[in-house]
Amino acid sequence: MCMKLKTTAKAFFVAATAQHCMAVACVSALSLMASVALAETRCVEGLVWREAGPNDYVCVTPAMRTQVQRENELAARRRRPGSENCRTGFVWREAFEGDKVCVTPQRRAETQGQNASAGRVGDGIEGGQSLKVRTNARFGAYGELFALHNVEEAFARASGSRDVRHKFGFSRRGAPINGQSPDTFHVKDHIQSFGRLSGDGYNTHFVLTRNARDAGDGGIYVGRYDQFSSDGNAWKWSPDRSETRPVTGKYYYERMPRLNHAGGVQILGQLAFVAGDCDGGLTCSAEIGIYDLRDTRRPSGEIRRVNTLVIDDSVGALSSEHIGSVGAVSSRAAAVAAARLEDGKYILFVRGRQNDEAGWFFISTGDDINTTGWRLLDFWRKMDLAPGTPWEAWETVNFIAEAGTGKLFMLGLGTTSNKSFLYEVQWPEIIEADAKTEVNFRYVAGRGLNTQPRRVNTRYGAGAHITPSRQITTYVTARGLVVDPVKINEFRSR
Repeated sequence: MCMKLKTTAKAFFVAATAQHCMAVACVSALSLMASVALAETRCVEGLVWREAGPNDYVCVTPAMRTQVQRENELAARRRRPGSENCRTGFVWREAFEGDKVCVTPQRRAETQGQNASAGRVGDGIEGGQSLKVRTNARFGAYGELFALHNVEEAFARASGSRDVRHKFGFSRRGAPINGQSPDTFHVKDHIQSFGRLSGDGYNTHFVLTRNARDAGDGGIYVGRYDQFSSDGNAWKWSPDRSETRPVTGKYYYERMPRLNHAGGVQILGQLAFVAGDCDGGLTCSAEIGIYDLRDTRRPSGEIRRVNTLVIDDSVGALSSEHIGSVGAVSSRAAAVAAARLEDGKYILFVRGRQNDEAGWFFISTGDDINTTGWRLLDFWRKMDLAPGTPWEAWETVNFIAEAGTGKLFMLGLGTTSNKSFLYEVQWPEIIEADAKTEVNFRYVAGRGLNTQPRRVNTRYGAGAHITPSRQITTYVTARGLVVDPVKINEFRSR
């Protein structure tokens, strides 16, 4: 005898999991009756049907339904060829009987939790974690990402043409202001990334990261131009800038202990996020060094490291769950992008160097950058990109926020062909507290930078700067440190 169905979604799922019908006819009848009964119900305010399948009426947030739809779209790519079995690192979602969409183990656990609490008021909202990016910060605010009005339009105006290119220089020959300096210089030592500070008193400051040969010799240069002032827009248009190329020899140097490869950098006002690891046969745990640079505008200041995210098992970065889809996961960090969420927490994307096939999304556990810890939000795989999506071995990745929509974009720079590509970050607007989620990228557009014949290249130092007039200015540097001064090219928007 089949059980009597009740009319609420939650009652159905509780009853359905408790009742085991032995006859095939009973199971079929249950499925049909459930579909009819649940189709007549509606979710509580703020929730929608999950729709993992045509008869899936579990109530979830709109963002979760969007994520489920993305999982359905990726289903075929996550299966083994010619089989319903999942690739290594994925399992069947099992949102309903027969659901063989392949997802991460974390997502299956979340799905089972949704089934157990179907229809509960506020499920996934109260006490949840918003992933909406803060977009109302003023230009130059410490630790904040200044937003553009329309990112795609601004990227289209950002030019790589030689007629909007202007030249600057950096010399390391002088003594560092803070007394620190690299131990040795090797012919293969080179610049890896560029970032520009912003805010009153900092608009002529910049960061260059240094890839060295010796352990503990990698680090960051923080330079400043005293020859001209700037309001935060492209340096070319500073009112008192002379027509000759400015070269500065005023700088601080900060070594990254144990590491020899300082990689991609992102600047939020005067807060710098720097990726670092070991290169050239050396081994170490990769890390994201976070630096307070506010003291560098004084004649004799200092650089303060205020936080460190180590890419290791303590944050789940090297979990065995990740092995298989990209091969063995190693502690490597080529670049980092950073932004701040509406609740004050920070979000990071760390591009790994597992043959450029993967990376990590991290979220801070608190809103104080000096004391916060970090937790893994998602281990991202290149295989999750839509077929045909261009992706390169980016040496610099910078987040860009969009005011109004709250969207988050990422700019990738750093190839020998001088490419610059824009992606939109795709993720739910809200997730359950302390939960993981799946994050992906949508390719928007790409462009090149004409750096000839200056011998500068995005592969060896590049970065983007958002101006107070809400435009994108791009910087590209020369590779070597042996030739002095280091060439810096600025490409302003049209």
